[in-house]
Amino acid sequence: MDIHKALEEKGVEIERTAIKLDKPLKRSGKSEVEIKLHADVTATLTVTVETEEKAAPKTKEDAPPASEA
Repeated sequence: MDIHKALEEKGVEIERTAIKLDKPLKRSGKSEVEIKLHADVTATLTVTVETEEKAAPKTKEDAPPASEA
């Protein structure tokens, strides 16, 4: 999920171009992201990137089939 979409889902409306990233966030962990709200106003958000396994617990349907003996 991208940062802009996640903020919209939380009711935060900003322009996508207000999110200032030097490069895409590709590693799991916490990163600080600058949001340009106005010419003289910026905010810093802490964004946590998780792998899909951590973000959504696996269900039985997602589990690999058990090996037969």
